[in-house]
Amino acid sequence: GVGERTATWDGRNGSGQIVPAGTYTMQITASGSGGTTESQTHTVEVIKIGITSQSRMEVCPGCTVQFTGIIEPVDRTLVWSILNDGSAGASINQNGLLTAGSREGSIEVRITDSLLQNMHDESSVTVWQAHGLRNPETGRTVAEDLWINDNLWCAAKNYNIQQEADNIQGTIFVDDPNDLEDNSRGNAFRHAWINCMVSQRCSQEQAVGLWNAHEAIDGNPCGNATMDLWNNSVGRAVSAEGECTEVVLNALEDGRLRWFENINDPDTCTTWINQQ
Repeated sequence: GVGERTATWDGRNGSGQIVPAGTYTMQITASGSGGTTESQTHTVEVIKIGITSQSRMEVCPGCTVQFTGIIEPVDRTLVWSILNDGSAGASINQNGLLTAGSREGSIEVRITDSLLQNMHDESSVTVWQAHGLRNPETGRTVAEDLWINDNLWCAAKNYNIQQEADNIQGTIFVDDPNDLEDNSRGNAFRHAWINCMVSQRCSQEQAVGLWNAHEAIDGNPCGNATMDLWNNSVGRAVSAEGECTEVVLNALEDGRLRWFENINDPDTCTTWINQQ
């Protein structure tokens, strides 16, 4: 009959598949009662928009996390915004870099096409004070950052301790490349030497706080952590005996340090191969 008609398209092709983003032509033909027809051609732009992120996103208070937005066609512009902020003070820039607020909670973010506000996608991130969570800005655990904030003088005295340890380890264990790997004899020496140095420069108590925090990172294999914590304790214990390189090498030669025979298989918390 005579009157208005509405034509809709669900964005699928003749096979029922969603078409790629792009510009499409739609032709509508109307037939009259006398056999007359009239056609009109319209263009339709198909836009794809979405957020790609890890399935479980977590961040510490005040830390940053990167969201990635996808929009097709690529000449369109994304707008990032925060829908809900349970962390009190979160912000997100127009590159998708979110900075969490100071509280634990959930943050919901949204991307929107700059011209079509109904084209959008959402995602979320959980903010929590997990001491083993790694801060992407510093590369340290949250627990390490908290320790540094409380021990600035000691942290400053040991600012280059990792580089110092690299140099010492590389000099002493130059003959066997395996001794420069994790879970190795050289790595056992490294942990003990660092803890000896921090104990001498600051105190044994401060060395305990820092390097326990260092090993607290989420996902650290139990064997790795147990080995490192043991060797850390030996380094602190010998720190009163003399120059750290000498006393830690003595501990190594005496069999007081621990490491894995198979450095690529640290899957046990109880079995150690350190026989001399």
